Amino acid sequence: MNEVDDAIPILQKVLTLAPGSQMASVELARARAIRQKEREHLSRSVSRRFPKVKQNKTPKLSTMSKVKQAVSSRSVIVTSIVAVFSVFVGLVVYIYQPVLMGISA
Repeated sequence: MNEVDDAIPILQKVLTLAPGSQMASVELARARAIRQKEREHLSRSVSRRFPKVKQNKTPKLSTMSKVKQAVSSRSVIVTSIVAVFSVFVGLVVYIYQPVLMGISA
């Protein structure tokens, strides 16, 4: 694109010096078309990489984001800790039940 950008001003000067130059006018039109195509291509690739998000619409959250959002609340964390602790105590009581009841195996 740099070559095209350099060529356009030169071709414009040639056309001001020789307004009847068909070769300069054809090359200038060609250079402008190339520059336009490159700009459109760049615009399309930017649009693909960075799609526009509407301001009034909230983006959809991924599953992992939903999990992180749910886990981040304190009540969920406290409830999870209590549940894990209860399961641990239940497991210990189940394993050591004969010892606790005074029954020898």
